Amino acid sequence: MIRDLTDALSLCDTATYEYDCSRIRYLLALVAEYDPLVRFRSLKKLDRYYYSSGDDMMTASVRVDIGHIMGEIGYYDRALQYYREADSIYRRIGIEPYVRKNTLNMANALVAMGDKNAALAIVDSLMNDKSLSLSPSFHTNLLRVAYMASDNADYLYEAERYIDSINPRSLDRLPVEFYLSRYCADTDDSAGMRTHTQRMEECFDSAAHGFYYPEMLKIMALTHDIYGGRDTALSLYRQYIAANDSARLVERVKEIANAEARSSILKYESEMRHAHKIKSLRLWIIILLLLILILAVVCIYIYRQRQHRLTIVRYDTELAHNRRRVVAQELAMTEKDNVLQEVLDNLDSLKDKGIISDNICHELENSIKLHLSGRQNWDYFITVFNKVCPAFVNTLMLNHPALTEGDVRLAVYIRAGLTSKQIAQMLLLQPDSVKKNRQRLRRRMNLTSSESLEEVLYSISPT
Repeated sequence: MIRDLTDALSLCDTATYEYDCSRIRYLLALVAEYDPLVRFRSLKKLDRYYYSSGDDMMTASVRVDIGHIMGEIGYYDRALQYYREADSIYRRIGIEPYVRKNTLNMANALVAMGDKNAALAIVDSLMNDKSLSLSPSFHTNLLRVAYMASDNADYLYEAERYIDSINPRSLDRLPVEFYLSRYCADTDDSAGMRTHTQRMEECFDSAAHGFYYPEMLKIMALTHDIYGGRDTALSLYRQYIAANDSARLVERVKEIANAEARSSILKYESEMRHAHKIKSLRLWIIILLLLILILAVVCIYIYRQRQHRLTIVRYDTELAHNRRRVVAQELAMTEKDNVLQEVLDNLDSLKDKGIISDNICHELENSIKLHLSGRQNWDYFITVFNKVCPAFVNTLMLNHPALTEGDVRLAVYIRAGLTSKQIAQMLLLQPDSVKKNRQRLRRRMNLTSSESLEEVLYSISPT
């Protein structure tokens, strides 16, 4: 089988069939005669793979097998830990048969740790659950663990009756008869010991192996010695001494190997934790560098935004300064025109009264008219205004094509920040007339009573 699995793994395309390759590796880890550390490493790699891929069923199965390895090397508390992790997964995905089997694993680990009360509580919960449908082997093992947790032989007798009722030749019968014969020997029940020893001998030839073997030989030798089979007892004692010496030697070697395996596994797990810490540290360093980079980008962005705002402020300040300069110049020109116009009006009166001659009056009129701005004031004003707000007039006419030239002129003055009084001076009108013109401008722009004419005009982009 190992060769077949190895060949299958070599033929499997890891890149295309990664999951199938992982299942082959899983089977190899279970059946190959590797030492516990090699199997542990293989299963831990598979555990990480199945966990990262979200395969809960295989993750739980692998952790159960890792728990078995921990139990084999006497690392019972870690075995219990892996069993409990698998139990939480089985319960979450709702696979009750696996929950029950793994619960018995946890009970075995608790017995090995000496926590018999906790183990018995688990076993009792399983036996008292009437909804469970237990397999013969599972039921027998459950009763055996119950005996080991409670030292109550009733569980063994119940197991014996159960085996007799379903299959008297079952291999599960051997450990039950062994425990019963030993219990009878400890309680000086020679008749019971003889009965159960005979029943143990019936299946001894087909299943006499494992750690039961020396003790079974001892029980059988003792039974034959009590009931007169001295030669048979002597032969069994000799076999017992040889098997016991061999078992002790194997046990010492196994204990040394288990200690080495536990040490190697601890070292491996320590290396894995260290590697995980290094990986986490690298990840945090990368995150920190990213945060620093983001912070630097944010700082640069804030700096540029601040510079942009300062530029806008300078632009607005310059715009306001230019606007005030234009308004001041326009007001000064308008005031000059008003004074010159008044002088012209007075010249006519002086000429009519004969105070000045016609020639002098004509020369003065020509000189004064030469300095009157008239239409030139507006042309100068709109030229300067267009430098400050180049797109305002075009945007205004595009949005409101019904506006007249006078409406546009009024809108420009309002956008330039002039008051109604200043606009009246610019247009040589009374303030009330300016108010009427403003109302007409609002109607032509279709503004509602809640909308401010100034805000609408200021909202038009100047560029």
